[in-house]
Amino acid sequence: MSNLPQEDRETRKVVDEFTRLLRQKSKEEREAMLAQARDEALADELAEARQQSEREAAALREKLAYDPAKERDRARETAKSAALLLIMLLLILLLIAAATGRTDILPIPGAQPPQTLRPVLGTATGEFHPDAIRPTFPPGVTPEVDPTFSAYYNDLERFGKQCSIGRPISMGYNSEGVRYQWFERAVLKKMPAGVVDDPSWEIQGELLGREVTTGIDFPTTPPLLSQPGNYNFGETGYTVSGEFLNFWTNCDGLHVLGYPISDPVYEVLTPNKDQKLYLVQYFERGRLEYHQEDPIQPVQFGLLGLIKSQDRNFRANIVMPPKPGVAAVPVVNPPAPPAPASTPLPAATAVPIPAASPTLPAATGYPAP
Repeated sequence: MSNLPQEDRETRKVVDEFTRLLRQKSKEEREAMLAQARDEALADELAEARQQSEREAAALREKLAYDPAKERDRARETAKSAALLLIMLLLILLLIAAATGRTDILPIPGAQPPQTLRPVLGTATGEFHPDAIRPTFPPGVTPEVDPTFSAYYNDLERFGKQCSIGRPISMGYNSEGVRYQWFERAVLKKMPAGVVDDPSWEIQGELLGREVTTGIDFPTTPPLLSQPGNYNFGETGYTVSGEFLNFWTNCDGLHVLGYPISDPVYEVLTPNKDQKLYLVQYFERGRLEYHQEDPIQPVQFGLLGLIKSQDRNFRANIVMPPKPGVAAVPVVNPPAPPAPASTPLPAATAVPIPAASPTLPAATGYPAP
């Protein structure tokens, strides 16, 4: 076998074949074939030389055309355009957040997730009416459930006795176009027609939980993964578990309580002469309490409606955990936490987007009956 490389062998074959063909041709034909081969080789060399010259000329033109000052000006203009585009995108996101109430569109790292459940434009800020105290009524008159809220009130009680929001403690009345009625454990309101897209949100609970916890910096823990017995609400970053979760699921928690705004914490409830601690969890529209002394109904709606109607300045009396380096205050017989639940949370209810409508002004006080 020949020791020539493969390419050399192929070249040798071509040369041998060309030589064989030349021997078969006449002298004139051989000269013509040689001339043709010479012309083709020359043409290929000229084409390659032309391409190389064009590349060198293009590189030279680019080098001669480069101007550092112009390049800096061009880079500045490009940066200005990119910055302007970024500002426009941020403004669009802020407008969307303002129109929909989704203040979590541009979250701040490390900050507590804000409230996102605002299906109506109740006030300019979506907050509770701080000056709204239930109206009085003549002695001897027992308030009844207003016809506006009777169907919803009865539906809650059909879910179970534990779902009742208590007796009415005010007559139904209108304030700034919104129909209100106070109950022992909640304040219901009916929004005017056209304010909300979803009819199921015409009646909802007032933001009592937000109101009585204003300024309280709740302790936080790493969020739990959603699984049977635990559900993490991405809207606020808090988790509801165990019997609290069962109660929230079974008693129309989204409309009456809203999303959680705290983890379970200990609180000295009002009224509570013996200063006993209870395990509670706050939601946007109310509070859940765990009463271990009540084996029939351990989880209950907090009496925020009654308490707030009697004390407009009431704030939650949360017992905060000690800070690092501070001696802890011993707790005598703290309440046991709710037992784990086996019922998973049903599919999340979509929050309706508010219809375009004028913003309702903040209430200045309940009218006299």
